[in-house]
Amino acid sequence: MPAPVLAPEYSAKDAGAMWDGNETGKASVKITVGTKRLQRESSNNSLCRVARHVMTIQRTDRGATVSDIGSNFRASMQDLKRRKVFRVGASYALVAWILLQVAEVTFPAFDIPDSAMRFLVILVIVGFPLTLVLAWLFDITPQGVKRTRETPSPTTDSVQSRRRWIDFAIIGVLAVVVAVLIYRGEWGDPRGSIAAGDRSIAVLPFVNMSNEPSNEYFSDGISEELLNVLARIETLRVAARTSSFAYKGQNQNVQEIGRALNVNTILEGSVRKSGDRLRVTAQLIDVESGYHLWSDTYEATLDDVFAIQDQIAMNIVEQLQLELFGADPQTLTRAPTASVEAYELYLLGRDRWHKRTEESLREAIGFFERALAIDPEYVRAYTGLADSYILLVEYGNLTNRDALPKAAAAIDEALSRVAQLPPDQQSEVYASQGLMLQVRGERTAATAAYEKSIALASGNAMAHMWYGNLLNEMQRPREALQQYEIAVQLEPMSSPANINISYALMRAGRYDEARQHFEVLVSLGSDFDGHYRERAATTYRAAGKLGDAVRAYRSALAVDPQNLGAMAGLAETWLDLGDYELAQQWSEKAVAMDWRNEHARQALNSVYMAQGNSVEAREMLEAWLDRKQHREVGWALNALALHAMQNGNNAEAGSYISEYLQTYSGEFTVFEENIAEVATVAAHYDRIGDRPRLENVLAAIDSYLAQAQEHDFDRPADHALRAAVLSLRDQNDAAAAAMLEAIRRGFGAFWMVDAHPVFASFRKSAGYEQVSSVARSTSSMLRAQLANIALPPYPTPPGHTTVTIASNLLDRYTGFYLSAKGSKPLEVVRDGNHLTARLGSLAPFKLLPEDDNRFFVPDGISVFLFVGDDAGNVTHINELNGGDLHRLKRVDYTRPETVKVAPAILDRYVGEYEFPESYKVVVTRDGEALYARPDRQPRVMLLPSAETQFFLLDDLAQIRFDVDRNGVVTGAVINDDGIEQHGRKLL
Repeated sequence: MPAPVLAPEYSAKDAGAMWDGNETGKASVKITVGTKRLQRESSNNSLCRVARHVMTIQRTDRGATVSDIGSNFRASMQDLKRRKVFRVGASYALVAWILLQVAEVTFPAFDIPDSAMRFLVILVIVGFPLTLVLAWLFDITPQGVKRTRETPSPTTDSVQSRRRWIDFAIIGVLAVVVAVLIYRGEWGDPRGSIAAGDRSIAVLPFVNMSNEPSNEYFSDGISEELLNVLARIETLRVAARTSSFAYKGQNQNVQEIGRALNVNTILEGSVRKSGDRLRVTAQLIDVESGYHLWSDTYEATLDDVFAIQDQIAMNIVEQLQLELFGADPQTLTRAPTASVEAYELYLLGRDRWHKRTEESLREAIGFFERALAIDPEYVRAYTGLADSYILLVEYGNLTNRDALPKAAAAIDEALSRVAQLPPDQQSEVYASQGLMLQVRGERTAATAAYEKSIALASGNAMAHMWYGNLLNEMQRPREALQQYEIAVQLEPMSSPANINISYALMRAGRYDEARQHFEVLVSLGSDFDGHYRERAATTYRAAGKLGDAVRAYRSALAVDPQNLGAMAGLAETWLDLGDYELAQQWSEKAVAMDWRNEHARQALNSVYMAQGNSVEAREMLEAWLDRKQHREVGWALNALALHAMQNGNNAEAGSYISEYLQTYSGEFTVFEENIAEVATVAAHYDRIGDRPRLENVLAAIDSYLAQAQEHDFDRPADHALRAAVLSLRDQNDAAAAAMLEAIRRGFGAFWMVDAHPVFASFRKSAGYEQVSSVARSTSSMLRAQLANIALPPYPTPPGHTTVTIASNLLDRYTGFYLSAKGSKPLEVVRDGNHLTARLGSLAPFKLLPEDDNRFFVPDGISVFLFVGDDAGNVTHINELNGGDLHRLKRVDYTRPETVKVAPAILDRYVGEYEFPESYKVVVTRDGEALYARPDRQPRVMLLPSAETQFFLLDDLAQIRFDVDRNGVVTGAVINDDGIEQHGRKLL
């Protein structure tokens, strides 16, 4: 039969429209069906019936057109909605998802076997299509469950049948799609995206499910061992222990942890240990979806602990589709010892080592020694022993004199057996060796050890960090920063790694990045919380974000109102903003709180300089130096010279400059810490017209700036320094360009351009007005923004009340204390009913008791807490200072008595001495005193205890001069806490 054709007067669309009643009035329609032609003029209703009839004929005669299929689909979708199929399906999927999530968490906790989880998933999938069909067929009504009635339809039976098939096809597709979603938790296999991209994992501390809380060392040890095993797989990136264990005991979402650690899978689990029986549950979780990729439970004896670790590691390899690159899959873990007892003792030792207190480190040494007594070939126990001795110098009372020989002996034992270890454990041995050599000052050998450690295991975060520290000591900051970046990438939650990189980034002028790491340190919690808050605020100031700096400093002071670093920084920021009144208020408040604090004194000095108040500045600094009983404070002498120049007194300025240079034994030295002081020296030579000396200084500054560029440093202050050099050379157009660049990059201390003599020539140039206008408009805009911002209130600092304590208690606290290698020793003596302390050669200060073991400084902010062991022996002091806690260990030291040595004998020691690693010391005589000036440092006085033996007040180091039979001095030996450095005297 020929296909029906609508007459030209109406299309099928028109007929459908008329059926829907969208045409009004009367119309004439001509329809041809085959050879039969119909024409009819009728009312709207009649015409609609004709159109409907024709469309029905059309469908039944030739099958559905594309338009008809779409119409049927829409009608089926309406039917599915009417029967609530979509609503029921969505509700089912939601309930099923919640059920599976709950089961995923609770089943392992109750030791329900994994087969139960698989059965539940299958049940959910099978039930879904059944639920959809029941939703199609039945309704829940007030009268009960009833069969859903059919929708009245004008279509024929064949059309209804075809539509019903479409309905069931949609239900089937929905069932399959949602079942897949329920099973996999996303639109595809969770492993697909992981396998295709970066494979990374973090091993969270396994939960101790044993009845004994003391077994936690074992569950932590299992976690750490698994982490070490997985780190051997080259194709898998593993978050380091410090970062993973930072989440121990925290009820935090696994997905949040994964994102923070920058990994896409998490391994977590639990350990139940009862006697020699073990039950270990492990589960691998996809970070993106939050679903389990795999889980399993292992029950065995302690003897099988290494096999369990091996099996878990291999399951992860399989799930993440990793390549082992030749490693034997059956021996991914290699048993470090044949003795399970030695292994348990090793885990106990590492558990105590990670706590890093004096008591825990001494316990760790005991456990490692017991493990070695059982198995003398246990290499990792030797490295643990060496690491413990090294850390006891920092965290305990052990000196390098005692610790280093023992650490070296343990490392030698480990090195003799290192070949039997897998690469990651060999890496640990060489990293420990590098640290020991670095402490001993053997930089070349330490470099080789660190590089070997990193070559064996590039994921050894501590090796990268320690190597970075060594490179910094060797004045290779760019390479050091690269090592720190790797260390932080490996251990993003490590405090030491964040400390090192934050300062390195700040030094490089990357202030926004540095701030992020200071904020991480604050979030982690630390003994130096106040300092890190102040440093984070200082990054804003250094970058020229002065409004943010004010808010950050005030926030730091709201936490601790005695944070003098934040108070001084706030004063300097208000100075940069041009508000001299607020700057003076905050700096004077800081100075009044603690007269010894140099940062507070520097801030007040800057205010006086900006105000041109040279008279008060001179009085303040001279009185301070007198009170310190120590004039060789370079920055203060330099500032006095600057104020003399401001006052037009070049002779007085010259006297202070000579005194300043004498702190460097009369030789001019330029380095990062004194670069601002160097500019003042240059200004003085410019003032008195000494061009040769001026050019020497400017050449040294040029060299310093070129070196900063080589190190990739990009600091606003360097551009300002370049402008100062150009000003001294009368190249003022170039100076203006350099200063504009400094301001563009965030230099805010334009008051220095107005006040410092180094810019005298530039201030007379036309470019000065342009630069000044830009700087002042910038600071004015920032002040206006701050005017409408509420700052945190400044709380009242705490007060102190003096008490009287027994004299025998005071006597227990006397002695020498030391905070770190190279720091000034603190001598504590009894003075009547209180204590007096003296830091190095500085003026003594009182310590007044407010409790039996707690003392405060009456004209300062420090609080000293004396801490003892169980036997009542004082072991160290905890000094609380401006939000920070400093540990000063008690050292067994008696200061030698001084003797008189003739000037003629002292003159024999004058000269230059070269020590290993090209380290040089210059010895000079000034009057009846001998001085030593190490590389890039001010001079220190040497006090004679014998004709060839000398000691220091500001250090515990001692120096001995070697003299041959003919009375000729050939060299010198520096003994610093048992570490001897031999140097030869240069001719």
